[in-house]
Amino acid sequence: MTGRLSRRGKAVAVVAGLAFMAVLVPVGVQAVTSSVTISDPQKPASKARVLGGKLLVGDGLGPLTVDGKVSAIPAPPKVPLWGQDHLTDTNRHVSLAGPFSSTNVFHVTSLTFANTGTTALEVRVRVMSPGTKCDVGSTPLQGVEVAAVAAGQTVSTPFPTPLQAPGPCLTALLAPPPPSGSEMWVTVVGYR
Repeated sequence: MTGRLSRRGKAVAVVAGLAFMAVLVPVGVQAVTSSVTISDPQKPASKARVLGGKLLVGDGLGPLTVDGKVSAIPAPPKVPLWGQDHLTDTNRHVSLAGPFSSTNVFHVTSLTFANTGTTALEVRVRVMSPGTKCDVGSTPLQGVEVAAVAAGQTVSTPFPTPLQAPGPCLTALLAPPPPSGSEMWVTVVGYR
């Protein structure tokens, strides 16, 4: 035996395949073209109907109403926030954003710290109450993030749920006072 079907075997296979298709095609057509009724097991008279792939909504007695309370999630504010500045041993406190009104709220979605110097550094991102500018003479209101970054390294921190920080100014500070030649780039992204 060579493993090949005889003429009679081929004919049986073709007839079986046709019979199988004859049974399945009407079932598939019926499922695609028919309407479906969804009923409530607690109240069999309450039914939802799906016709032609669309859910029919309403009771046929007038405008559609909703019982109870409907609330929506507010959209985030549309004012984007992006700030970047270069900190050094001689310029260790810089403004990333602001000044804005005292009712401002920063929504920080990511912070990136790039230490381009040769010494490990610590940077603090803070919300400040402004003096003459957002960096000089400012009063700290709230710490937002503290990052320790190794020499020659970049650290990026995403916040899928934005950090919320109320206040008029967003600043970055190298602390404690860094050694000579220290450099750090700080980038903030978010909205307000």
